[in-house]
Amino acid sequence: MTAWTCRIHCWRSQAIFFLSLLPLLVGAGTLPPVPAPRQPVTNTYNSLLVVDDYQWLEDASAPAVRDWTRLENERTRAYYSGLPFREGLAQQLTQLRGEESARYYGMTEKNGRLFALRFKPPAQQPVLVRLSSLYAPALWRPVFDPNAYNTNGTTAIDWYVPSLDGKTIAISLSEGGSEQGTLHFFEADTGKKLADEIPRVQFPTGGGSAAWTADNSGIFYTRYPHQGERPEQDVNLWRRRRLRPLPPRCLRQLAATDAL
Repeated sequence: MTAWTCRIHCWRSQAIFFLSLLPLLVGAGTLPPVPAPRQPVTNTYNSLLVVDDYQWLEDASAPAVRDWTRLENERTRAYYSGLPFREGLAQQLTQLRGEESARYYGMTEKNGRLFALRFKPPAQQPVLVRLSSLYAPALWRPVFDPNAYNTNGTTAIDWYVPSLDGKTIAISLSEGGSEQGTLHFFEADTGKKLADEIPRVQFPTGGGSAAWTADNSGIFYTRYPHQGERPEQDVNLWRRRRLRPLPPRCLRQLAATDAL
């Protein structure tokens, strides 16, 4: 372990220690509580009756739950904003996080082109990049950056699959941590987004995947049913494999790119 690494670990330990003391310095009791009324619901598990007073909080879209969550967030924000040294600690933690080396993973090679996911704080999401080499000092350039695509940082790459010729990349993107992915298509050389999209190719209950045809003119993909296509209990569980030819407009865009 290098001296620089030891120093970073020491700073982190100090920051964690101070953070653990901060709640003692400013009491949370001065802030008004957010009441959560009891609404008993009885569930039966193998003939055993279980009463849950707060099951109503599981419905995040319900107006009462949204109001309760908003008030809790406001109370938490007011508490932390009043803590001494908060800004200094936040700056130090941001600096420490930003000094971490970039991590590369999910690497794949197609037709001599190297792709990988690159993550380096303070970016919220990993970036799909193209690498010049496997050996240092390798250059990299972004193919698709979800942090620029959605500056809120809520768009995530579930997985990606380059075509066999390495010219087109299919990327499953999901929003807000849902892992409910829609398949998008991008040119590998320019990062240009193609027109076609395929919804519901990925869901956390069973994941998702895709595979290009040998001539790169179509793609096999997993697909979950849309509402009404299957019984409600099967919508996020019934997964089928389908083949989708790349639409003519996408093929025309790729042909025009090849001609340049």
